[in-house]
Amino acid sequence: GILPPFIVVGIDSPGPFRSQCYLPFPPGCGAHDHRPDAARWPGGDVESYMERIVGEVLPLIQSHWGGSMQREKLALGGASFGGVCSLYTAMKYPDTFSAILAESPSLWSGEGRFLEDMQKHKGEWAEKIFIGSGTREYSGTRDHEWQEIDDLLLHYNQEAVRILEEKGVHQDEGRLAFQIEEGAGHIESAWGHRLRGSLQFLLSHWNDNNHQSNGEQ
Repeated sequence: GILPPFIVVGIDSPGPFRSQCYLPFPPGCGAHDHRPDAARWPGGDVESYMERIVGEVLPLIQSHWGGSMQREKLALGGASFGGVCSLYTAMKYPDTFSAILAESPSLWSGEGRFLEDMQKHKGEWAEKIFIGSGTREYSGTRDHEWQEIDDLLLHYNQEAVRILEEKGVHQDEGRLAFQIEEGAGHIESAWGHRLRGSLQFLLSHWNDNNHQSNGEQ
């Protein structure tokens, strides 16, 4: 097959506390107060969350299911606030995870503050990063249109890609992929629609590693 067999571990969302776990700061309402519902949502514990994944979850996967602890065979992905957590991981844990999937990362949180963190980052990045976004990230899941916010949310993702390119994570070198899906919203069906392509981009080298480990040429 295109990809070898691999283990998928889904960590349940903490529901109303997801912003606390996935973000390095509270999200706020975003530009033009387009997310007033998030005004009092917490944030700031993403590092503690990732410490538990690396220190507790990964060893559990290895001991119970024989999962690899090799960087080259570990990937992490998330969507929405989880997409921000994924990009955080790409910055802070490049020695642990080689591949990162960030679907519709909610870079509106803090009115783009995480983009500033990306710009300031001087260290290494994960080897391969996939970012996916729709053109109707706001309007696609609501009963009204707000083109200005749709454009802004797409722009945030485009800025993330620009920063990664500036930092040396290049699309033309196979380290970065950015998919814009016309008409897609901020919803699981869109992320699922892009999943096959994102996994092929991020994990295709696993087949090469698998052949090498089996002594194949």
